[in-house]
Amino acid sequence: MADQKDNKDSPGPIPEGWVSHTKFKNGIEVKTYLCPATEQEFYTYEDLMRYVR
Repeated sequence: MADQKDNKDSPGPIPEGWVSHTKFKNGIEVKTYLCPATEQEFYTYEDLMRYVR
């Protein structure tokens, strides 16, 4: 697992190749994790790690 440049607020490292994004939805900041290969998106770090394990 490699650190990404924009995951400084992540609870832990995200898998290599994954990207964390910050979006705004209805004026609220929402952090998402995206797998570019499959375009799957997760809204929590826990869901991301559950998927990759």
